[in-house]
Amino acid sequence: RVWAVGRPKGTHAVVAALAAGSLALAWAEADAVELRELDGSGWALDEPTVAVGEAPGGCAVQATPAGVRLLGADDRLAATWTAPDGMRLAAASVCGMHVVAAAGRTLYCVVVRGAALECVAQRQMVADVSCVDAHMWDSEGAAHVAVGLWDGGVALLALPTLQPACELPPLLPPKASDARAGLPRSVLLCTLGTTRFLLAGMGDGRLHHVALAGDATHPRAAEHKSVVLGARPLSLARFDNGGTPGVFVGGDHPTVVYAAATARLMYAAVDAADITCVAAIASSALCLVSPGELWFGRPDRAQRLHVRTCALPPWSEPVRLACGPAQMAVATVRGDAGGQEESRVALRDAQSADELGAVALGAHETATSVRYVGRLDGLPHEVFAAGTAVVQPGDDDARSGRVLLLRWDAQARAVVVVAELLAAGAVYDVREFRGMLLVAAGGRLLLLRWQPRD
Repeated sequence: RVWAVGRPKGTHAVVAALAAGSLALAWAEADAVELRELDGSGWALDEPTVAVGEAPGGCAVQATPAGVRLLGADDRLAATWTAPDGMRLAAASVCGMHVVAAAGRTLYCVVVRGAALECVAQRQMVADVSCVDAHMWDSEGAAHVAVGLWDGGVALLALPTLQPACELPPLLPPKASDARAGLPRSVLLCTLGTTRFLLAGMGDGRLHHVALAGDATHPRAAEHKSVVLGARPLSLARFDNGGTPGVFVGGDHPTVVYAAATARLMYAAVDAADITCVAAIASSALCLVSPGELWFGRPDRAQRLHVRTCALPPWSEPVRLACGPAQMAVATVRGDAGGQEESRVALRDAQSADELGAVALGAHETATSVRYVGRLDGLPHEVFAAGTAVVQPGDDDARSGRVLLLRWDAQARAVVVVAELLAAGAVYDVREFRGMLLVAAGGRLLLLRWQPRD
């Protein structure tokens, strides 16, 4: 996990939990971004961090398995709190003056009072706690904590009393076994659009969201839905994307969740893989964690995916597709009653998907590969490369094939075959390689260079 908290003089502390300790960095942003490692004056860096958050008076709170630490504005240790009987903390969350910590089945609410920490409430849950998230809904002080349990349940409690706030629907099917069903790995309370939500990221990659109706002080569970966002455990984090509140969902398919103008939840895929967790820093900057790496950057505004369908002739079956900047190539095959197949490679406009033109293949010839290869060395135009296979009647395998270079000639309004090459065997794949064309034909790899004719 990773957290970011504001510190005096416009800096932020970025704390990441490591396998055998913690890493603390100082983030400062003026004319340029400055990133340096913090000393361990008050930060406990010799053990993993469970949670970090901002406290009143410029203080910071760090929770570790050993307990809760209060750091002053100068990052020096001001107070500590440890769970009774030496219990180790497994989860924690910081919300203003409230620190919610969990050890086994016991949940504690610790309050920051000046330069001291005081436990004001505790509650025994029905199962061990897996994750918690404390959140203040408004400036009037209405706050709750969401609690995920290792039996698959989720609870919503009021702060600071830890009394149940409302009954939530079960997230797991009645007959689901813990060995097969996902269990809560991350919970989050947030407001998206005008609706308050409780989100739960499960171990199997499913995201549950429960809409909370009523006022902030007395919520009640309303609509409950779920969506699959991957196959690995999810982690959830609030962040601001250009003034729009959003939730970053970390996992094997990272996703940003936000509310559309219609109040529906929208899901925007992130152009990165295996982002396990994220922390929001000042000025909409983000710290992202992938295996073995910390990334720092700013998100682009979330965009909705627009889908446009284009009907193909009813007799044609698409077999290969390749996209270029201005056109896309679609290879189709047509079967008729006589057992013959007719194949063609068509170029379509990349924006409208309208067909521009097509090249018909020979008898018993089908397209086995199509790829946009750009402008090869010596070629004045960008081209698509297509590989084909010719299987004669009575043969099981292709004895020959062709490599075709195709382009759209806007002046002639036609698809032009720039070049072709006969190959011994089916052409299974074509790729651009250092300005040349790499071809897998039959059992051989061919590296082809373009040579203009005299």
